[in-house]
Amino acid sequence: MPAPAAKGLAVLFPGYALNKGRMLDVASTFHALGWSTVLVDFRGCGGSQGERTTIGWDEAKDVAATVSWVAATLGESAPVLFGHSMGAVAILRAVAVEGVHPRAVIADAPFGRLLTTIQNRFSLMGLPTWGLPHLLVFWGGVQNGFDGFAHNPVNYAAKVSSPTLLLRGAGDPTVTEAETLEILDALGGRKALHTFPDVGHDSSLAVAGSEWSAAVGPFLDALGAGT
Repeated sequence: MPAPAAKGLAVLFPGYALNKGRMLDVASTFHALGWSTVLVDFRGCGGSQGERTTIGWDEAKDVAATVSWVAATLGESAPVLFGHSMGAVAILRAVAVEGVHPRAVIADAPFGRLLTTIQNRFSLMGLPTWGLPHLLVFWGGVQNGFDGFAHNPVNYAAKVSSPTLLLRGAGDPTVTEAETLEILDALGGRKALHTFPDVGHDSSLAVAGSEWSAAVGPFLDALGAGT
C-alpha cells in the first residue's frame, strides 16, 4: 500500500492464526502518518501455503524472507517492522537469529516466554500451571521441530539494537506487565513502552485508535529526525 511522498516503508505481521486482512486498520493508520506498508500472511495462514504454526519460531524466517523481498523488489533495505502478538515475537526472533536489521521495531503484545504465556492461559482457565503446560510446550515442539522451552522473546530482545517501541494493554490477561518490562529491559538501543489502560490482548489500535496514533506517530517521526 504505497503512500505519496512516503517517509519510509513498514512491514506488518499479524498474530496467531490471523491473516493480513487483520492488519488493514494498522496499514491505513501508517498510511495516514505518511508511511507505505507491506502486509504479510505467515505460513499456514491466509493465502500462504502450509498447515502448521510454530508460534513465531519458524515464522521468523518468513519475516526475514519478506525483508529480503522488500529490499530486492521495493528497494527498501531497512523497513520498519510492526507485529502483533505472535507477529511481534517472530520479528524479535528474526532480528536475533535470522540477521534481520530493521530501521525500527514496533512490537505490540509480545509474550516473554512460550512456557509463561501458556501457563498464563492455563491460569485463566483455572487449571494447574505446572505439568500440563510443560508437556504441551515439549510435545508441541517435538511435533513441529523446535525447542519450545528455548522460544523466549526476552532472550531475543537482548540482540535487538534498532529503536523499538513496545505496546501493551494494561488488561492483557495472557502477557503480564512483568514480562513486558523484562523485554523492555533486555532491549538494546533506543526503546520505549506505551501502555493502553483499556486494552487487553487484542490489537491496541482497534480499541484505542487516537491514543495509538499519538504513541506511534512521534516514534516514527523521530526515526526521520535521526534521534
